[in-house]
Amino acid sequence: RLYRALIRSKLDYGFVVYGLARKSYMLDHIHQKSLRIATGAFRTSPMENLHVEADEDSLYLRRKRLSALYAIKRVACLTTLLLIEFLTRNIQMQLLLSHQQFQLLESE
Repeated sequence: RLYRALIRSKLDYGFVVYGLARKSYMLDHIHQKSLRIATGAFRTSPMENLHVEADEDSLYLRRKRLSALYAIKRVACLTTLLLIEFLTRNIQMQLLLSHQQFQLLESE
């Protein structure tokens, strides 16, 4: 839990920026070293085993998942804004039409 609270939260911060970089060797090294310390594993332990032992994804998979979630949130926000704009215009148009119909009825 300490790893997740102290290390992973820092690695996740700004993932959009450094996730686009060529390779984040420094961050991968910090991730690996932190997992080794947290699990008490030897330096020669394979990282795949450490990920399973610590119940953690690799940074690559984590960045991919967080990027997908970020994209979904952005699309949902944009969709909501478009829907609100559409409904607002639709209501305005209905009010305008009903007002015009009311004026026609008054003039008759």
